[in-house]
Amino acid sequence: MFTQFYNSPDQLAAINRVVQFTMVVLGISTAALGAASFVLTQRKASLDDRNRHEAEARMKEVESRAAEIKPLLHRKLSDEQIAMIRDGLAGTAGTTAMIVRNNSAESQTFSQELERALSQAGWKLQHFLPGNLRKPSPFSVARNEKVKESRAYDAFVHALRVTGLSFDETEFRGNFDEELLIDVGVLEATPYQAALDKVQ
Repeated sequence: MFTQFYNSPDQLAAINRVVQFTMVVLGISTAALGAASFVLTQRKASLDDRNRHEAEARMKEVESRAAEIKPLLHRKLSDEQIAMIRDGLAGTAGTTAMIVRNNSAESQTFSQELERALSQAGWKLQHFLPGNLRKPSPFSVARNEKVKESRAYDAFVHALRVTGLSFDETEFRGNFDEELLIDVGVLEATPYQAALDKVQ
């Protein structure tokens, strides 16, 4: 009876249809599962990227805020550097120089250290106050254009180079009679740093 059942053409055809239908359903289900898995994988990757970008953005914001309140880095001359500048100015005693006193605590402190070397070398110093603004500017050494040659200027520039300081060289014109104009400049600063650095 069992053999006869499977030998029946109608029954075999019915079984074949069921098997084919099942395979189709399984195929569709597998494809659907694959598509769903792909979509979920892509969604997870997208979320991971977004989370990473958000984390990076938050980190940059934290770093930016930290930089805003980070203390301004102060320039300093060591005792050895002061001695090197002083010794490099041997034979130039009596030189007159105008020192720019900017509205910056850092600038004034650094200038005072430099002035120690100049005073020890016998230079005569005057101070010029440019105003209440704190305007970033480079360290510069200028020779009075009225003075065509200046041994003191050459010696000072050489001494600064020996100590490893970076500065600009130029000339100045004006009502000053001093041989040199020295401006240690003002450092770039964030608004928070600048507010704390202002003297007035």
